[in-house]
Amino acid sequence: MSELAEWKLKLSQKTSTDDAVDQLISRFFDTFDYGTGYADYVTTDTLLSGFYSSLMLGIPLADVVPWQLLFQVELPSPEEYIQGVLLEIRRVPPEQVLPQLETIDQLLGYVFEPEWSGYIQQQIPGKAVYGRSRYDQSYFDPTAVANFLRSTAYAFAKKGTSDQAVRAKIRAAAEVLGIEPALAEDLHNRLAMFSAAKAQGALANYAWVDATELTDGRVRFRAYDGSEVEVEVDGVLDALVGCYADLSFADLCFATPGDYYRYYPLRYDPSVAQVALEYMVSLFSRGFRERYLVTPLLIANYQTAEQRARAVTDMAERYSVPTSHRLALERAVDSFLDSRGAAADPVTRNLYRVAVLDLYGSLYGVHRWGDEMQRSMTREQLKEFWVRRWSEAGLDASLLPDLFDAVIGTVDALGAVRMAEVAKSLRRRLQALRSR
Repeated sequence: MSELAEWKLKLSQKTSTDDAVDQLISRFFDTFDYGTGYADYVTTDTLLSGFYSSLMLGIPLADVVPWQLLFQVELPSPEEYIQGVLLEIRRVPPEQVLPQLETIDQLLGYVFEPEWSGYIQQQIPGKAVYGRSRYDQSYFDPTAVANFLRSTAYAFAKKGTSDQAVRAKIRAAAEVLGIEPALAEDLHNRLAMFSAAKAQGALANYAWVDATELTDGRVRFRAYDGSEVEVEVDGVLDALVGCYADLSFADLCFATPGDYYRYYPLRYDPSVAQVALEYMVSLFSRGFRERYLVTPLLIANYQTAEQRARAVTDMAERYSVPTSHRLALERAVDSFLDSRGAAADPVTRNLYRVAVLDLYGSLYGVHRWGDEMQRSMTREQLKEFWVRRWSEAGLDASLLPDLFDAVIGTVDALGAVRMAEVAKSLRRRLQALRSR
């Protein structure tokens, strides 16, 4: 049996048959506390740090991608169920759930007390014009810069394997796109500081008893230049936009009054009996908790009972496409490296494979957020960013440009096949929904 055929059979047996779905539901019940707790721990600072784009750059929070990951799960009708629809899931616009996210004025008025919302509003830069304004205030044009500031930077911070990798990717993006260096540095430092504040329990009401250290309100993290720094953080707003000596830039922070305290600037919403900011974050955390247990049904979705009974299900056939592409790209990388007599050791060779697979995923991945910047870059920008990013990871900077040129045609061809398969899957989904 070929490697791909074996993979299809295992995937069917473990995820998309009726027996597999039953077993997975049981496992998800067993891991519910851990899985949802970990999700809360990881996503909370991603959502809160997204305020940087709104408060510093004037980008509506509804346009900041981590705040767009909101979904609604619905039961199918009996007719839909017969057609293979186990559950229906749809993305919900964030402003539909929270209208206050749609504009900066609405956001400030909802989250902050009146004296603070006006104070912050005066300091937020207006929409800038590309080519005439500084890059730290020009975010709508070019598109790649906008996508970096509203999405990709947050993905770098949350999906990075190490502090060094996060710094390298942010630096590479800033250099390729010509983003103001001060903005790239401040953005990195804010994201690093906020994650550290959570892990070190430096912010009251923003810590997990069994997952954080007990500190004296001081946060230690590694800054953009690689140095270790320690700052005192007085609260959530201070961590997001406060000024810090030798760390902040004068036009990229808000001076906070000396009597600033934890919840003084944050508005309490009596309609939900909760601080407005906490309520906003909890909506997204609660949504994930509600979807956690139905994940097995969503994996096996859009297959009739007859299809789920097959040895290799239709779902496995669909999901085998990226796996077959992975095998093809790994062979292409091996062929290139063999022709150059390079990367003989398996560890380095595998890293070259990972670099090419990451390129493929960033351009043609389906269920990924944070790749908007790469997809809106020109090919020359993408190549330069990719070379910089992976040379920082230790790969040969003189070899990477040739590798990019050697595989990008294959990446695009396989990507076109994958997009066609996605379109075919969507058509099947629509047919199932219309056959009532």
